[in-house]
Amino acid sequence: MEQGKVILGGVLVTATAFALYSLFKKQSGDSQSKPQSTTGVNGRAIDSMGQLFEELSVKLSLTYPKLVAIRENFLREIRDGLRFNNKSSMPMIPTLVTHRASGKEEGIAYAIDFGGTNVRVLKCQLQDGAVKILKVAKKKLPSEYISSSASAEDLFDFLASVIVEVVDNKDEDVKLGFTFSFPYHQTAINSGVLINWTKEFATANVEGEDVCKLLAEALDRNGAPNIQVDALLNDTVGTLMAGSFLHTSSHHSDEGCLIGLILGTGANACYLEKLNKITKMEGVTEESEGDMIINMECGNFGASRLRPGHDLHLTQYDQELDQASANTGTQILEKQMSGRYLGEVVRLILRDAMAKGVIFTAYPQAFRSPYSFSSEEMSLIEGDSAPFKQTSNILHEHGVPNQRPGEREFVAKVCHLVARRSARLAATLIAGILKHTHTKSSCLVAVDGSLFEKYPKYKEMMEEALKPLHAHPVSLLHTEDGSGVGAIVTGFVMGKK
Repeated sequence: MEQGKVILGGVLVTATAFALYSLFKKQSGDSQSKPQSTTGVNGRAIDSMGQLFEELSVKLSLTYPKLVAIRENFLREIRDGLRFNNKSSMPMIPTLVTHRASGKEEGIAYAIDFGGTNVRVLKCQLQDGAVKILKVAKKKLPSEYISSSASAEDLFDFLASVIVEVVDNKDEDVKLGFTFSFPYHQTAINSGVLINWTKEFATANVEGEDVCKLLAEALDRNGAPNIQVDALLNDTVGTLMAGSFLHTSSHHSDEGCLIGLILGTGANACYLEKLNKITKMEGVTEESEGDMIINMECGNFGASRLRPGHDLHLTQYDQELDQASANTGTQILEKQMSGRYLGEVVRLILRDAMAKGVIFTAYPQAFRSPYSFSSEEMSLIEGDSAPFKQTSNILHEHGVPNQRPGEREFVAKVCHLVARRSARLAATLIAGILKHTHTKSSCLVAVDGSLFEKYPKYKEMMEEALKPLHAHPVSLLHTEDGSGVGAIVTGFVMGKK
């Protein structure tokens, strides 16, 4: 055995990591206090509550050895996803964005953010590492433009009209970033073909077409032929680019911003990869130089065709949620980590506890509707404290008007277990990326999304889990509006290349 190292769970780790693991274990679910027991008429039910909580703590507390195993599985999927014959659960999409911002860019740039029924166009000034919004237009997309009876011209003429409204001089040289939050195949930095509509969109003659070309043609019809898209991107890439511009100069690090992470309703990550590692790209060799941002689409991690259900630790509640979902067998990590699903995991746990006669025995109809309990409500409960009045109000809204104190505490602690598991998984993804890129000095991670921004102590839970998994300094920085500011920065940076 190497000096200064120990064996932990079959893995050779440094003595420093082992010391951090010991602290991590003390703060894990194994040592959490269970809901307080009481005696008397309800004594038996309360004791069962404590026993069930201990069982849940074991199932949901990802210990250090488990996180190391997940990190190594994630590493394997990263490497497989970069190869020509991709067997990974993650698409690992080359974005063709080859440069990060330095924070020193200056000038005027524009962005259009289109990912749903609201369309937003921004005109901004980049100066001194800050983005100043000069003009913004936000329009609701008329419903008739997303139906199958609408044409591509109808939809893109509307998008073009919003852009023209913001651009003061249609003849000026405009640097435009285009955030398009639908599945597309990127064919160049400023072109991409829509694979299929999602989010109930059905506009005709767009699927299979280059959306940047459709927008350019619409701009021409609207009297603005000089406005061209400089960069097509999604919100994850935008978050990394916004982070590189906003944080590089204000937060010292050796490597700058290496990772963009979305932790909101959905979950995804992107990172800066060496070009010669992306061997599935045509023309790439070991001698290829430069970098490129990879959009991982890592929410699908855990859905490996070769290792179904083995890359992550799935509880009975995870399996039940997946089986009842519209996309069974896919987006396994996202179903454990993103705000869209956390509340549903908690709801399934509460229903199981009710079926066992542990809680809310007088209210068998409570929490029956799928997805009726949200991550926003979890957040409010997480910020509550004894005697848990906020928790009581939320339970009342869900059909439980009267609760014992121990029941309220049980719900609060279940919310914490589920949220902490999410945070630990997010930290493990970061550690896996940094191990893959051999990052051994300080770096920045740009994070956007309501889960990271608003859930109490979520960032601290991520940092606690990250320390024993990665030995070098990592700064997690909230980076708002990757779809807007990120598009501004990307359009400006790539428009100069």
